Amino acid sequence: MSDAHAMMDETTFASQMEKDGWALFPAILKPDFIAALNDDLARAYETCRAMQVKNGIAANTDGSVHHLIGLGDSFMKLLETMPLWPYIQQYFGGNFILNSLGGIINLPSGATYASRVHRDVRTFSPILPLMLNMLIMLDDFSEENGATYLLSGSHKTNVKPNDEHFFANASRAIGKAGDVVLFDSNLW
Repeated sequence: MSDAHAMMDETTFASQMEKDGWALFPAILKPDFIAALNDDLARAYETCRAMQVKNGIAANTDGSVHHLIGLGDSFMKLLETMPLWPYIQQYFGGNFILNSLGGIINLPSGATYASRVHRDVRTFSPILPLMLNMLIMLDDFSEENGATYLLSGSHKTNVKPNDEHFFANASRAIGKAGDVVLFDSNLW
C-alpha cells in the first residue's frame, strides 16, 4: 500500500480524535494503487448512476457511489491491505464491522446531498464510538477544488451548527492523493 514512512503514534491519534474528532494520515496509498481505485470508481459510478436514474433517486446524488464491494478488484484489495486497521481497532477498543464502502466524485456540475452540513450517523453518541469514517483522497484535496469541510470538536455536541458558523470555523481536509482522513461520524 504505502512506502515506509512515519505513522502517527497511537497516543497522538487518540488525542487528536478526542480533541478534534479527526486525524490526517499522509501518504498512505501508492500512486499505482490510487490509479486502480480511480479507474474502478469511475466504472462503478457508471453502474451506480444508471441504477439511481432507473430507480428515480438521481436528484442530488450525482457523483455518489454506494455499495462498492464487488464493483472493482481494488476495493477488496483496499480492505485486505489497509495499514490503518490498528488505529480503527484502537478507536473502537477492538474489532469492528464495516458498515459501508462508498465514494463521492466531486463533479463540477454542482453540489450533492453530501455537500450540505451533515453528520454521517443519525444517532448521537458522544461517549460510545458507533461509527468512524475513512476519507481516502484519490486526488489532491485543495480549497480550490472542494476539499471536505470538518468542524473540529463538533463531534461532542448534538447541536447542528448553522451554515454561517460552520463554514466560518471549519477546517478543510487539505492533502495529496493517497492521504487518508479518519473522522468520528458524529463530526459535523
